[in-house]
Amino acid sequence: MLMISIALRERAAFAAADAGSAFGNTVASAPTANENDEELSISEMAEAFDVTMRTLRFYEEKGLLHPRRLGNRRYYNGFCRSRLTLVLKGKAMGMGLDDIAALVAAVESNENDAVRADQVRMLCDTQLGELKARRAALDEQISETERALSGLVSL
Repeated sequence: MLMISIALRERAAFAAADAGSAFGNTVASAPTANENDEELSISEMAEAFDVTMRTLRFYEEKGLLHPRRLGNRRYYNGFCRSRLTLVLKGKAMGMGLDDIAALVAAVESNENDAVRADQVRMLCDTQLGELKARRAALDEQISETERALSGLVSL
């Protein structure tokens, strides 16, 4: 089971009140605006997370990231970094954008920790079921291909 420890907190700059995450039995707190309000440029953010600047712009376009804008420049604070970590965890689990958005919404909801944990668990369980179904289909395709190869003498 994937253990993910991500929590998101920042009330002042965003409307995400008491945002947090519980995956498994681990709950971790993320930087608040007071703890880590250093902002990164888009190139610094891309380098820090080993993604492209285009990826960051894409996630912004899809509503998953909300950097502070000053003219054409983007600035990413601790909340954005925590949120990108969560987005990338969802991507690593094979989730699509809609499921990642649902994951972010569950983590950042105003519900208590137990409710948020249940919402995240449900999303992860659903993803795990889909991955297992895909693996079963791939295993069947591999077996069929191996049978075809073993029965192939010549053309």
